[in-house]
Amino acid sequence: GLFKAEVPFNPAALASALGSLRSTVATRGLGMSGIAWLATRNDEQVRLSMCPDEDLEVVLGPPWWVCVPRAEWPEGLEADLTSLGLWEAGRGDRQTELLLEAPGCAGRDAAEAALRACLLTEEEVAAGPDEWAQLADPWWDKQLKKPLFSFGPPKR
Repeated sequence: GLFKAEVPFNPAALASALGSLRSTVATRGLGMSGIAWLATRNDEQVRLSMCPDEDLEVVLGPPWWVCVPRAEWPEGLEADLTSLGLWEAGRGDRQTELLLEAPGCAGRDAAEAALRACLLTEEEVAAGPDEWAQLADPWWDKQLKKPLFSFGPPKR
């Protein structure tokens, strides 16, 4: 199934949930891939990939189009984003779309519930990106301003 969200993930909660999902009987064999919006990475996409019985891959992707000056957009992009429902005032094209591959409905339902629990609350969303940047992020070194890794689980 396809997991979609239009609010960002709390990165620490997501890292914890992904670790738990991999070890839960109902979600063994869970695979997922796609793009994610992390609250601490508001300007760029994050690509997530997790194959059954393999490490999690977390890679910084390209910037969200909302963060790219419009003069640099390809011709027709704005119309395409709008017609496909991929643009909303305020968030632009920021979103999460993860393809979940799980053995049976129970595993997929458990994975979706775990992912939903990692999304920012309404109060956190209302606080805005400056506050989100202060959240713990196990995949990002704030002092060095660079990713801690590209492959494997978050360093602790």
